[in-house]
Amino acid sequence: MKKILFSLLVLLMALSSFAQTEGDAKESKSKAVQFMERDGSLLKKEYHNLGTVKGIECEVIITTDLKNNEKIGCLKLKTVALGIAYIGYLDTDELAAAIQSLEYVKEEVLPSLPNVYTEVLYKSRDNVVMGAYTIASNYSNDYKWRVFVKPNSYKGSFEDFNKKHIETFIEYLNKAQSIISENTK
Repeated sequence: MKKILFSLLVLLMALSSFAQTEGDAKESKSKAVQFMERDGSLLKKEYHNLGTVKGIECEVIITTDLKNNEKIGCLKLKTVALGIAYIGYLDTDELAAAIQSLEYVKEEVLPSLPNVYTEVLYKSRDNVVMGAYTIASNYSNDYKWRVFVKPNSYKGSFEDFNKKHIETFIEYLNKAQSIISENTK
C-alpha cells in the first residue's frame, strides 16, 4: 500500500512539474525577452545582481546585439518554490509605473482600512503582478492588507511582503532603472 501511495505521489509531482514547464513555454510579451530570443543575432548579456528581497532574486540584464550595437535592458525577478524556478521580467519602460504603483500602495493603500475584500494590482507585459489584497480576520469582518510580488503567473511564485520589503524592493527597482539607463546609451 505504501508503495502505491508513494508511486501516486511521484506521478502527481511529475505531472505538476510538466504542467508548469509547459506553462513557462508560453510566449512572453516582454520586449526584452523577445530581443534576447532573436534568431540570427550575436547577443551579449550582462547580468547585474541587485540582491534578494524575501525570496525574490532581482537582477538586471543588459543585452547587446553585437551586429548593430543595439541594446536593451530589463529587470529579471526569480523565485524558487518546491525546486521550481519562476521567472518574470519588467521591461525598462515598465519600471517607472511599477515604482509608482508600489509607492502608491505603501503611502495610500496600506494606511486605509477597507470593509470589503479589495485588490490593488499592477501587472507587467510578462505577467509579473505586484500590489496588495485584503484578508479578513479569523474572528471578525475586519480586513487588513497583505502586499505581494508575483514574478510569474503560477501560484507558487507568490511572495508576501511587509513594509520593509516594499521599501527594499522599490530601492531595487530604482537601482535597476539607473543601471539600465547608464548601460543602454
